[in-house]
Amino acid sequence: MIGQLPSRTDVRLHALDSIPPSLADKTVGQGKLLRTDALKSLLESSPIPEDGWVVIFDDDATFARSAPSKFLDIAKSAGLDLAGPAIEVGQPFSHDHTQVRPASVARTVQFVEIGPVVAMSPRAVQVLLPLPENFGMGWGLDVEWTQAPNITRGYVDATPILHHGKVGASYNSEVERKRLEEILESYGLQTITELLGWKQSWRPWERRAPWLASAER
Repeated sequence: MIGQLPSRTDVRLHALDSIPPSLADKTVGQGKLLRTDALKSLLESSPIPEDGWVVIFDDDATFARSAPSKFLDIAKSAGLDLAGPAIEVGQPFSHDHTQVRPASVARTVQFVEIGPVVAMSPRAVQVLLPLPENFGMGWGLDVEWTQAPNITRGYVDATPILHHGKVGASYNSEVERKRLEEILESYGLQTITELLGWKQSWRPWERRAPWLASAER
């Protein structure tokens, strides 16, 4: 994953166990922490530039194509503030609308899942960070993100990822599910499916994303 990111990326890793020597220069934190606590520590370990994008990624995800990824370039071109790369067909996933769609460069959605990879534009960084304390693995935080105003959310289908791990296999998903249900109830929602699906797609034959073109009219 690191090799597929832009060459000047400020990479910050957290090691749950021992630190591999090859990653020592990029490892900022170490120890058994749940996801949001580890991410919060990484994000706050040094300032984020005002024009900087933040990409959060799990250790079991890589881009499907071996070359450096154009994920961020496409997310920027599509005007997305909160973006996920779509998951390649056949890979483990939590929600169907996160899977890659044919004949699509990118698409806008109401809900972008917190993992396994999610990117925030500088505007989203100002609105969605810092991460909250004691939020476990993060289930439900992405539901709260849907309430943030003036944030364009979407998935990039042109740069799919491979998800090498089984969803929720290494932690207590029941605790996470209970928190998710409480958050959904607080917004008057019964299930997360009420947030799923997509709005518009950017087709490969279109010069630019249709939601940007319509905004200029």
